[in-house]
Amino acid sequence: MSPAQVLGLAGFLLVLMELFTASFVLLPLGLACLLTSLAALWVDSWAILFAILSLNAAVVFTVFQRFVRPRFSRSTKPTAADGLVGKQAVVTERILGSGDGGYVKLYGDSWRAVSASGRDHEVGDKVTISGTDGNKVIVQ
Repeated sequence: MSPAQVLGLAGFLLVLMELFTASFVLLPLGLACLLTSLAALWVDSWAILFAILSLNAAVVFTVFQRFVRPRFSRSTKPTAADGLVGKQAVVTERILGSGDGGYVKLYGDSWRAVSASGRDHEVGDKVTISGTDGNKVIVQ
């Protein structure tokens, strides 16, 4: 087999394997192999082809990291705490306006809470969740 066929087959298999992993590692490597297989039509030296493959892999990985991966990033998806915004909860442990947090209960779960307005909230008060800060809720 010629170097172009070996690299083309390796590239095809890596792209195919990416369909089963969705890791964005095999796809850039496969594309780099496919691009290098085109160069292998004119170059027979494996040393030069590996240098071209390294360059192609660096370029393809950079493009993927900058433009493709952010579109599939999980960090932009809302968390369970984000779904609490706008809901009413009951204070189960006093929340001080000075910044000392207490706890609120919503849907049977207790959440650490801080006051957004700076006022105290006593046990049994109904408060509205206005935002989240990590694993804490901000109440009014």
